[in-house]
Amino acid sequence: MPDFPRLLKLRQIAAALAVYVAGIVALLNLPPAGPAARPLGRMEAAYYALGLFLGMENPVGFPSSGPEWAVWLGRAAYFGAPLVLAWAVLEGVFGVTRALARTVMASPDRRVARMRGHVIVCGLGKLGNMIVRLLAERAARAGRRPDIVVIEKEEENPYIPQVDRLGVPVIVGDQAMRDVLIRAGARHARKIIAAAGDDIANLDAGHVARAAAREAGRDLAAFCQVTDLELRRLVHETKEIAVTPFNSYQVAVENLVTRTIDPAAAGARRPTFILAGIGRFGRALIEKLIRRHQDRDLSILLVDRRGEHIEKVVRGTLPGADQFVKKVYSAEIADPYTWRTIRDHHDLSEAVVVLCTDNDIDNINTALMIENQIGRDIVVVSRMFRNVAFMENRAGTFKVAVLSRLIQEGILEAVGEPGAVGERLTSTGGGNE
Repeated sequence: MPDFPRLLKLRQIAAALAVYVAGIVALLNLPPAGPAARPLGRMEAAYYALGLFLGMENPVGFPSSGPEWAVWLGRAAYFGAPLVLAWAVLEGVFGVTRALARTVMASPDRRVARMRGHVIVCGLGKLGNMIVRLLAERAARAGRRPDIVVIEKEEENPYIPQVDRLGVPVIVGDQAMRDVLIRAGARHARKIIAAAGDDIANLDAGHVARAAAREAGRDLAAFCQVTDLELRRLVHETKEIAVTPFNSYQVAVENLVTRTIDPAAAGARRPTFILAGIGRFGRALIEKLIRRHQDRDLSILLVDRRGEHIEKVVRGTLPGADQFVKKVYSAEIADPYTWRTIRDHHDLSEAVVVLCTDNDIDNINTALMIENQIGRDIVVVSRMFRNVAFMENRAGTFKVAVLSRLIQEGILEAVGEPGAVGERLTSTGGGNE
């Protein structure tokens, strides 16, 4: 598509040059106005031709005598110069006016003031960006503008330009501050989704936004990302905390278990799961496996470099861990001795290995190292927010499950958006674990 502002400037420059050259040629060939005046030299003609744009007087005066072609050329230059100048000035004024109007109209606060029944998304990390893009793409498929407002604390957040291109206004400020939430339209919104990396800040945002909505006589649904298992249980058990907690790791775990782990463990009389790398995702996976297989002869083995600490946390916080977590190995997951020990001391004939540290290189290297030793299903949970293309068609015993894909396919359902199961972004990128 042509760049019309740029083309317009080029035309103005071309017109100005044409008028200037015409003025020089005319002044060189027209006689001076006074009887004693001498003809203009080239430098003088060039100087007085510039003066035509500013209305300066010159020795020739208004062209009336001399060669007919020079008279008409001079008259064209005399009229053309101020017209070109006026054209440039008016275009500049209109350009500045349009830019100011766009700036004023594009102000997030003005855009939010006109919105009703919208969704507020707090925290523009990978998860928040993923939610915004999923909601925006759904709106685009329905042929409407996205009814979303984002609150983000960091003005230099790299996702802000992406969100702005989607037509989503961004309010910069602290998501837990009442005035920021009111600027984001909490009194008129239908829902707030607090998806920042701080569980407490998310809960605060949901609570304060609901209070602001109640003041306006409205009910606001609040969905808050809470990844700490104990805090999530507390929220569930406390009726006064009228928000709905969700956990993107649990969304990913649900999809991972349903689509990959359950088929691998199908038919096992004594299912054994070896989990390596136990962070929040790993703990959510342990909790899910215990609930899913507690009526069977389940065995869970853990490998983590902080083994002693992890054992205390898991046994102290997860119901059933004392019964089903049989052994915790305190070691780096890439240590071959640890895997030989596991192989020698445990029946791995029905085992499924899940490598889920936050280091993709360690996960893949470990999978390559143990796939021949274990001889069973191995699942690598990749923290990349795209498919691991070079591993897709590789023949072997391990699969790569991309965390962002696992989250995408269930996150909208988790935040109360009906009909969202299995929804995916149409392009790669985006989404705060």
